[in-house]
Amino acid sequence: MKHLITALKPSWVIKWMKKLKRNLQMAEQSKTYCPLPFIHSHAGLNGKYKPCCNSDSLFNHWEYHIEKLGYDDWFRHPEMNQLRKDLLTGVKNKMCDVCWRQEETSNTSYRTNYIRKYQNDKINHNNPKITYIDIKLSNECNLGCRHCDYTNTTQIHKDMQSMEQQGMPLPSQWGRSPGFERRVADKDRGDMYHKQPKKVVDELIELMPNLKHLKVTGGEPTITKEFFRLVDYAVENDYAKNLNFYITTNGTRFTPDFIEKLQHFKNLYLTVSCDGYGNAYEYIRYPFTWKMFEKRIRVVAEHLKSKEHNIRSISFNCVAQLQNLENISKLESWIWELFGDKASLHVQPHINPSDSTNEPSYLPKHILQKALDDIKITNAKTGYDLKMYTDMLNYMIKNYENTEMFKKYRSTKELVKVKNALINIDKIRNQDYKKCLEPLTVEWVDSLDVK
Repeated sequence: MKHLITALKPSWVIKWMKKLKRNLQMAEQSKTYCPLPFIHSHAGLNGKYKPCCNSDSLFNHWEYHIEKLGYDDWFRHPEMNQLRKDLLTGVKNKMCDVCWRQEETSNTSYRTNYIRKYQNDKINHNNPKITYIDIKLSNECNLGCRHCDYTNTTQIHKDMQSMEQQGMPLPSQWGRSPGFERRVADKDRGDMYHKQPKKVVDELIELMPNLKHLKVTGGEPTITKEFFRLVDYAVENDYAKNLNFYITTNGTRFTPDFIEKLQHFKNLYLTVSCDGYGNAYEYIRYPFTWKMFEKRIRVVAEHLKSKEHNIRSISFNCVAQLQNLENISKLESWIWELFGDKASLHVQPHINPSDSTNEPSYLPKHILQKALDDIKITNAKTGYDLKMYTDMLNYMIKNYENTEMFKKYRSTKELVKVKNALINIDKIRNQDYKKCLEPLTVEWVDSLDVK
């Protein structure tokens, strides 16, 4: 009977089932398994390769930098081989600490999401091969989000200069790194602009015939020359039709012509960074307006109504922070009304650096509880997977009285820094938190004493 069933199945179904079974078995055999280091490489702007954009790079020696090694040399280096060995044998390698921390408070992490995402891919664990490249093209950006830093946007540097000229202390998330400044400062522009060395982009183009997945991030990748160089090369040389293209973008450049240009790719996956709804969006993602952002996003919504399109997913990525915790449920409702189940929302529960003055752990318990109650109501309607976010809220509420864990966030000294950071950035941007944030958050900020 078993042979009869097999005979009735098309060959592609049999191959797919074998790949699925093999990958799921690998995940079951090792509790630390992740598929990415077997197929993927990330190139960052600080000169280092990493297994993925979320991982911690432990390679501090110059020989591990992009100026010394090509993609394949890095991919097969002893440290990467050790990482793959650890992930296959249940060892928690330190490069993956971000996921290990996530899994301490939740059953999900980037790692578990990757297992589901690539469970159907053919992965050779004995002879790994790069089929997926994630490249950060530059830190050039047209927005200066409050939780961001100058390594990811050129706009922040302008605010930093204004604050220094006025004698204001810099928020912790904007703190300087002299080593990074020496490496990336552009004296002509004075805005700490940095992009990938030409040879890195050249090598990526050489690898393109063998790639299955290409992801580009920034900064804002869609405003760079390198982005269109990659797109044009893939389209003109007929590689786009076999390539899954992933773009992490702020969505400010979505126009009908732009979306149409990307239809040449096999599949298109859009991740749109959006950290609030309405006034909260404008407060955080300065200086773009909500009205213009909504107009850009509606271009994608209209395109999805066409019979033929290659957009396989549009995911909105929101960083949970003290300015938006009360507002995230409104963002979720807006996405649902516009896209329904054709879109998804991911709320990033951990903010970097952990001492950021935007850290939601500073918020009082009643705001955390309201954020949780509100998101439960909207989530019952949308069904979006927000488990990592709700797990974080539950964890923070449950451990709120744990003074050892949250002692820092209850410190009067630290709370003063939080309010000072808000009002100082307000001054240089001509903004007002009282007009932009949700009522309970405004009431709480007002209650903080500034010295």
